[in-house]
Amino acid sequence: MSKRKLFSKALTILLAVVMICTMMPSMAWADGGGSGVSPEAGQGQAPTSVTVQYEGLPVLDGKIIAKQGDKFNLKAYDQNGQETPVTWQTSSDYYCTLGENGEVTITTSLSSGGTSYLYFTATSTIDSSIKSAST
Repeated sequence: MSKRKLFSKALTILLAVVMICTMMPSMAWADGGGSGVSPEAGQGQAPTSVTVQYEGLPVLDGKIIAKQGDKFNLKAYDQNGQETPVTWQTSSDYYCTLGENGEVTITTSLSSGGTSYLYFTATSTIDSSIKSAST
């Protein structure tokens, strides 16, 4: 093998070792747990799960019974039962308005005997990979 090829291979191996060594401390000293997303100031720890609960209207078999003009609130809780900041989304703006604070107002009435399903998604503002969807 020529000196040039030997030097190239040795340099390649040296660069690979240096790259591994520079990446190792960040992996080895990571605090474990979590997604690697650090919370913004004042927001606390990122939740590991989010649960959505309804307040203000009767629920039957996990479904809210509502008519045009009814209002209810959605609340998001973390794995410890503490309210957690989220961004709200709905599957349809046709049937309701959804405020930033989770307040929902039903805006459309259905024909007699009609049924409609709305899906709400709560996405953690601290770690956007943590979501909860519910009907």
